Amino acid sequence: MLTGAAAFSFPPIPPILPLHRRGQEMQRIGVVGLGRTGGAMARRMVAGGQEVSGWTRSGRIIDGIACLPDLAAQIARSDTPILSVLDDAAVSQTHDTLLTLTLDGMQVIDTGTVVPTILTDRIAAIKARGACAVGVPVSGGPDLVLKGTCGIFVGG
Repeated sequence: MLTGAAAFSFPPIPPILPLHRRGQEMQRIGVVGLGRTGGAMARRMVAGGQEVSGWTRSGRIIDGIACLPDLAAQIARSDTPILSVLDDAAVSQTHDTLLTLTLDGMQVIDTGTVVPTILTDRIAAIKARGACAVGVPVSGGPDLVLKGTCGIFVGG
């Protein structure tokens, strides 16, 4: 530790991920948004042995991914929903719909590169539903996601 005028210390960092309702963290991942980036995330995780299901507003189906009929079914099947939705309006609508569902014990991960207040304005409501959330925008596009070399920025 430094001494004198430059001395400082960081407070302990609380755990970000709580134990999920099924007893293990990120056991069953649900990707919400199976476009180019979300689809690449889902394929990358399946290739790594992770159980992944997906849902998208367009009804897109990806081979090897259990695609569910609606957001409610996706959330009911997930321990950790990962949102990969295109634009501000779609992300806002998805978050607002999430807030009508049972989220108890979940860690919601929003990977959108949208206005950060879309998530931060809803944090208290997400916590009130028994969940926590983190913004994790992805940089680099679907090709880098598939290779596992994309950049991420974590906040929340």
